[in-house]
Parts: sequence; structure tokens; C-alpha cells
Amino acid sequence: MALTTKLLSKVANITLIVLMLIESNSIAFAKTSLHPILTPTIANIALQKDDADDCANRIDLLTRQIIIKEIELKKFNIHYKMEVGEKGRWSGWRYAAFQEGNYCANLAAGIAGAGERTSHLRTPDHLSPHKLGVANITSMIGYIIGAGSAALELAITEYHDHQASKLGFSPNMAMKHVLTLKNEIDGLLLERDALIKIEQAAPLLHDHAEIDTIEGKVLRDLSDLTLLEYERYHIKARRFVAFQKSLYLFDMTKYTIASVGAYFTYMAQHKHDRKWNLKAGIMYDISGALIIATPYASRGIGIIAEKLQKHLMHPVIAEVRTRELATLQTDEEILQKAYKVEINGAVSGSPQLKRMVVYHKESDNFHSSLLQALDQERAGKLTATQNMIAGTFTGGTHLANGILYTVVGDIASGNSRRDARVTNCNLAAGAITSLPGNTVAILDTLRIQVQAEILRHKYAKEGKLPQQLLKGRLTQLNQMEQQLNKP
Repeated sequence: MALTTKLLSKVANITLIVLMLIESNSIAFAKTSLHPILTPTIANIALQKDDADDCANRIDLLTRQIIIKEIELKKFNIHYKMEVGEKGRWSGWRYAAFQEGNYCANLAAGIAGAGERTSHLRTPDHLSPHKLGVANITSMIGYIIGAGSAALELAITEYHDHQASKLGFSPNMAMKHVLTLKNEIDGLLLERDALIKIEQAAPLLHDHAEIDTIEGKVLRDLSDLTLLEYERYHIKARRFVAFQKSLYLFDMTKYTIASVGAYFTYMAQHKHDRKWNLKAGIMYDISGALIIATPYASRGIGIIAEKLQKHLMHPVIAEVRTRELATLQTDEEILQKAYKVEINGAVSGSPQLKRMVVYHKESDNFHSSLLQALDQERAGKLTATQNMIAGTFTGGTHLANGILYTVVGDIASGNSRRDARVTNCNLAAGAITSLPGNTVAILDTLRIQVQAEILRHKYAKEGKLPQQLLKGRLTQLNQMEQQLNKP
């Protein structure tokens, strides 16, 4: 019986060679420049085959190598997500604490200024320059704290970005590494496809060829979805970094300008020259407009960065054909029926069962990752909307105060009693107007941090923090790799 099997195998090989000579054809491979050794013709492969088992074993070996390469790509994706754009544990509270100092200082300055001016609406000559000067200095110190904290967070963000680049996660280096892995996987898939052509032409290997063809679809699905996962992680990370940097830059700018405005109001009191109020008003106008625009502008910059990165990602995903998780799930079900195995979570057994377990787990991981991304997107949109509303209200009160300063600096810059009353009444109104803006800023900043902390504790108990999930997935991938490498 064994002799008959070998004779049939030899006849099949000879038949292949004759067919190839008649057709004078060979398979053309797309990646010959990258893998010249892995692009043999069918005739050459046929000459190298001694029997059916050798061909099947080589395909199994290539399949295992492809899966291990795909696991390597998945692990890189996870490390990229963990390192790029991630904030420190206390960064949110640190920035919030400084900004609360800023808002509280300005609220106190507003209360002091409003109290002093409203108590002398009819007697502006009795205003205390000392009290008003202290209020202006307090406001200036608050704005300096706000600008300084924004500069600090911008520097820390730049440092983290630099550290990620040193680890090989800069946009260019990361994409180059992913392209290298992609080309290696493509080369192995091409070599595997060539061997399947041998199986399809040999009657003894026809059934094996059908299963290998189905499994090849699953392998390509996994490769494509992993590349799309990298694209999603990369684009999201670069958008977040661009958003964060622009937000800190805008905050630093608007508070610096506002501190200059507070200095000008102090000079108006110190030098007894109301012309300084016009300069202060212009600074407050610009600052108020920036407070309104910051959440919109920083979000817009993030969107622009996202579109730019999508364009730059084209070489990575240009050849991706599988874009839906449902395609992988369908191909996986077909393969499971072809192998006639049950997935029970075991990682031991035949090579086919080990691979099916890997495919099943990765399908679940893709599904969980997509759900997590959708949840984060919804939460991000809600937070952005809330920030826009709060920024518009707070910035509007600052802008109104600035307009009042601008008006009185223009129409009441002299030393007459009329100029004194007009200035005092309008600046009292401006001080009162700023109070609800600073109050809302204090409460909204506190609300954001408390809500975030509550959610963090909840997710930590459930093991659903992003870092926990990513570390768990890394552990799972390492276990898969170890099981696949076992004989």
C-alpha cells in the first residue's frame, strides 16, 4: 500500500512538470523584490516534493510562522497604544489643581473689585486704589499660574512624545516597522499559496488543499484586521497628541494675554491714568475670544491631524481587502467545520486545534477592541460637547468684561468726575459679569476630575482600565506564541 502511494505521488509530480513545460508558465509573485527566495515556480516545488506528507508539513510550518508574525504585529500595536499619547496617573489632577488656583484667584479678585466699586457708585472719588490694585495683582497671579501650568503640561507632553520616539514609536519609525512585518507576512502567505497550488494539482492532496485554502483566508483576514487595528491606534494617538498640545498652547496663550491685561488694569490704578483701561480691554477681549475658541480650535486641529495621518497610512492599508470583523468570523466558522473540531478554550492538542483556538481568541479580541473604541468615541464626543458649552459661557463672560474695559478706556479716559463715574459703573458691571464665568469654571473643572476618578475606580475593580486590558491581551498573546512554538 505504501509503495502504491509513493508511485501515485511520483506520477502526480511528473504530470505537473509536463504540464508546466507545455504551458511554459510559472506563478508570478508580487513581492519578488522582498522575498526572492520565497518565490519558487510550481515546477521547482514539484521537483522538491518527495511525498504528500512533506508538502502538508511545509504548509503547516508556514501557517505557524505566519501566525507568529501576526502575533508580533499585534504585540507591537498594543505597545504602541500603551506608549503613545498616554497621560500620567495624576496629570489630570495636577493640571486641574493649577487651573483651580487660577479660577479661584480671579473669582476672589472679581469679588473684591465688584465689592469696592459697587459700594462707591455715587462716590467714585472715594475708591481705594490699594484694594483695587491688590485685586488686579491677584488676578494677574491667577492668570500666570494658569499659563505656567499649561506650559508645564505642554513640556511634559513633549517629553513623553520624545520618549515614545526613542522606543521606536515615532510616526515614521512605527510605520516603517509595521510595513516590514506586513511584507514578511505577505511573503510567507505567497509561499504558502504556491504550495497550495501543488496540493490542488495532486489528487492525493485535494481535500487537504481545500482546508488549507480556507485557512489561508482566515490568515489574510487576521493580517488585514491587525493592520487596520494599527491604523486605528496610530490615527487616534496622533490626533490625541495634536489635540493635547494645541489645547495647552491655547491655554498658555490666552492666560498670558489675560495676565498682561491684568497688569494694565493695575497700571491704570497705580498711575491714575485711565488710558491704560483701553489697553487692558483689548487684552481681555483677545483672551475671552481665545477661551471661547480653544475647545473648538483644538478639536479642529485634532481632526486635521487625523485626516493627515489617514493619508500617510495609505501604504500600510492599501492592499487590505478584509475590512469587516464579520468576514473573519464567517471564514473562521467555515474553517472550524472543515477541521471538525470544537473550540473549548483549550490550548493543547493538535496543531490545527491550537490554531483554531488562536483564531477564535483573536476574533473575540478584535470584537472587544472595537466595542471599547466605540465607547471611548462616545465618551470623547460627550466631553468635547461639555467643554465647548462651558468654554463658550466662561469665555463669553471674560469677553464681556473686556468689552466694558475697552469702551470706558475709549470714552472715559480723562480725569473729569463724569469719566470717573462712567469708568466705575462699567468696571463694576464687568467685575460682576466675570463672577459666574469663574464660578462655572471652578465647578466644571472639579466635576470633570471627580467623574473621571469615579469611573477609574469602577473600571479598576472590574479589570477594565485600558492599561489592564492591554496588559491582559499581551499576556494572552505571549501564551499563544508559547503554545504554537511547542512541538
